[in-house]
Amino acid sequence: METLKYALVRQWGLILLAILSVVISLATKLPTWVLAPVSVIIILVNEVMNARRSHHQKTLQMVSRLEELAQDFQRRFIRTDSAYSILYLIRELGNAKSEKQERLKDWANGCMLGRNSLEDELRSLTENLNLIVRHGARQTKELTKRFEEFQDINNSYYQFVEAFHKRAKTGHIPSNLENNYNEFVTEYNAFVQSLRDTMNEARKVLHLSIGPKSIDFAKELRIARWG
Repeated sequence: METLKYALVRQWGLILLAILSVVISLATKLPTWVLAPVSVIIILVNEVMNARRSHHQKTLQMVSRLEELAQDFQRRFIRTDSAYSILYLIRELGNAKSEKQERLKDWANGCMLGRNSLEDELRSLTENLNLIVRHGARQTKELTKRFEEFQDINNSYYQFVEAFHKRAKTGHIPSNLENNYNEFVTEYNAFVQSLRDTMNEARKVLHLSIGPKSIDFAKELRIARWG
């Protein structure tokens, strides 16, 4: 049954063409050459519909992929109970005892407010992706906006990464935090590579004004430390 349904949807033009051939041959007095322009029109319409259907499917795949990336990003890199979250490391650095503890604590608390903003933006992104699936007519334009929106979210997150790296590089840091940070770098950079690859695929169906190389990789940390 599914095979028959697929054939009717994808090959309706050829099926109609075959029916018209029989009708013209048996039931009308029209010359057979009439079938030629009709055939051309049917084939062109069929190809246009197939192209649109293919574009629609690719777009939905990009929606699904971006949603997966956003969920993975939120689960591993935003939540403060994840060892791969820079916000977890910022909080731990703020709690580490040093001569700069009070200053680092205030900075860490400020970053937690930024975390709330990122979670709100990710929640809005997910809701907008669901709307794209329900309203397919404008999905290409809207999905382009969502990719750019996610890049903005990641750029905001990367500012936390740079800030942590800068503070850790200019002062002592517990050895366990340095190791945890470098583990974070490995995981985050793998995520960035996946995001870059997805954007490369998306550029085939979307008019993105951003390039994959605009998404930066995190830098490893090799400094003096205590502990």
